[in-house]
Amino acid sequence: MIKAIDFCCGAGGLTRGLLDAGISVLAGVDNDERLRETYERNNEPSVFVADDIAALDIAALRKRVGIEPADTTLYAAAALQTFPDDYEFFGNSFFENARQIGNAVPVRFAEQLGQAVILSIATPNSRHSRTESSTLGGPTPRC
Repeated sequence: MIKAIDFCCGAGGLTRGLLDAGISVLAGVDNDERLRETYERNNEPSVFVADDIAALDIAALRKRVGIEPADTTLYAAAALQTFPDDYEFFGNSFFENARQIGNAVPVRFAEQLGQAVILSIATPNSRHSRTESSTLGGPTPRC
């Protein structure tokens, strides 16, 4: 069974998706206590941990939710963010590398977004075409 902790969990959308996929999300961590009820009611049996990840005591969190150090792998986290297997992270600690991975936009998502932007700009009469007025009300500048 894959175990996970959802850092910067917000209301728990990622947690819900992981639970639905069969991953055991033990906890969601966010610094906004107001999210606790929404998170916990929608993501049982995961628990909400109100804490700032910059000040989080990882050892205490692992103990609280029952994760052994051997259960933790950055490789799995990077794979979830769709980083290629040979992608390297250069932090000074496990936590710094985990933060780099966790704060990243998933690679495949960024690729799809880029393709959508290119298509939108290149498509004549597109809602977002360069030939139409900008959202600021004037004509779109041409270079």
